[in-house]
Formats: sequence, C-alpha cells, structure tokens
Amino acid sequence: MKKAEPVSKRFCEVLSDYVRQTGFPATHVAEIMGRSPYTVRKWCRGEHGPHKKDIPILCAKLGWNYRAIFSHVSTEDVFFEQQIIGFEVLQERYLRIKLKDPFASLSLMVQAGALGFVYLLKSGIEGTFSVDPDFLTRMTLTGPGLEGLIVYFEARGLSGLGFSLVDVRGNVLANWQTLINPHLELLVGIINSLRKI
Repeated sequence: MKKAEPVSKRFCEVLSDYVRQTGFPATHVAEIMGRSPYTVRKWCRGEHGPHKKDIPILCAKLGWNYRAIFSHVSTEDVFFEQQIIGFEVLQERYLRIKLKDPFASLSLMVQAGALGFVYLLKSGIEGTFSVDPDFLTRMTLTGPGLEGLIVYFEARGLSGLGFSLVDVRGNVLANWQTLINPHLELLVGIINSLRKI
C-alpha cells in the first residue's frame, strides 16, 4: 500500500474509533456514507483511505465536525463546516422545520446529539451514544472519574436544540443550554473539573 496522506490517515483513525465506540456495524456506517461495507472495513483497518477531497462530504454524512477533527483546515473548509454541519445552521434548520412540522424536526434531534457526541469525543471526553424511542439522545460518560454522568441532547420547543448534564440520581450538574460551540466548550470544562473530584 502506498503511504496514505495525513488527512486520509486521520480520517481512517477517527472512523475506526467511531465504529468501535458506537458499536455500529460496518454495513450501517457504509450505508450512511454511501460506500460499500468492504471499503469501510478497509478504511477502519487503515489499509486504504478516502481521497482528501471526499473527506469533508463523508464527515458531513456522519454528522462529524470536520474542523474539530482536522486542525489544519483551510478557509474553504471552515466555510463548509459552518454552512453545512455547524451547530448554528442545525439550530436554524430545526426552528424552521419545527414551525412547519413538529414531527419532522425530531430527526434533527438525533443529528444534534451525534454532532455533540463527536464534539465531546474530540475534546477527550469518553462515552457511549444512544437514542431513545422518543428521539432523546444521550452520551453516557465512561472515562475515569466520570462514571454515572449523562449528557442529554434534546429539543426545548422554540428554544431549539440543546443539552444538559445530570448524574444517575437525576441531579442536574449543568442546566439545559443551547447547542452551540461556546456552550459545549463550557460543558467540557465542567466535565473535566468533575473528573478531578
């Protein structure tokens, strides 16, 4: 195999971690990305990788924050992330759809949870991701010192998409906040401070 480009290699590493963390079979991930399961398995093993021009599109299909994964992005990539998969854009889409069809907006709750989950993973917060039948998504934290903490990703009517942090006893450790980058950065700080207790 020829030497993989750094961007392609990084994508394969993140994809492999994602498949391992979520427990999704390669067939499911392949369907989301529009690729064959064979190709996805090769990427997860690091035997081959996608072309770098395809990576932003693959990240968008998976609900990943391209910029958070690849720190050396260009201006075009920043524009792509903000216009296609940014939290603010997702909020706008949710509110626009919520007014027209409350049931159609439920699918965006899952996408918001997946984006938030990946953001926290990239920030070094370990956990597992799940979706309830009522579309409430959660990240159950699993890192050392974080057992029993849950980040809930949910919608609050016309307030938009957001998250809260609770423990298994139901104690609220971080009140519901709108799902945007600055609030997620604060959440990472709160979680890291709890890790030290």
